Amino acid sequence: MAANTTIPITNAAAQTIVVSGRVFSPNRAGGGGLSVELADKNLGADTPLVTGVTDEHGSYSLQAPAAIQRRLRKDELDLQVRVSAWKTFLGASEVRYNASASEVINVVLPASASVALPSEHESLTGSIAARYKDKLSELNESYTGSDIVYLTSITGWGPALPRVVR
Repeated sequence: MAANTTIPITNAAAQTIVVSGRVFSPNRAGGGGLSVELADKNLGADTPLVTGVTDEHGSYSLQAPAAIQRRLRKDELDLQVRVSAWKTFLGASEVRYNASASEVINVVLPASASVALPSEHESLTGSIAARYKDKLSELNESYTGSDIVYLTSITGWGPALPRVVR
């Protein structure tokens, strides 16, 4: 991930608010397919800005037009990322007060959220299935081919992959 920049949203050059990060769980390896919502915190009701979905590794990137700040009549936005699965709230990030136009906000889910997350095996096999449609037993790992090494590299799953495909 890129380092945080400190471009004020009020800067005329900022056309888009970009918030990216990753959703982590203390008990599960995968955080893919989770709903993420970017909201501006306020007194009273918060204002949802934009929603998205995490990739297979729990990463997300959300973009909202910077004009939203003018519509909300705020000098600075106070941003929070909320995570849910199947309309069940799982957790939220800290609030990033006076946010810049580009923020990296990671979300660490509480251990109790693990029941709503896929297991490591489900996450890994889903990641493989998105790239390999045949039987896992047909993968070749020898001096003539290195399918498992290749899948390990493109999925980012590292040492967990060979345990599943063997």
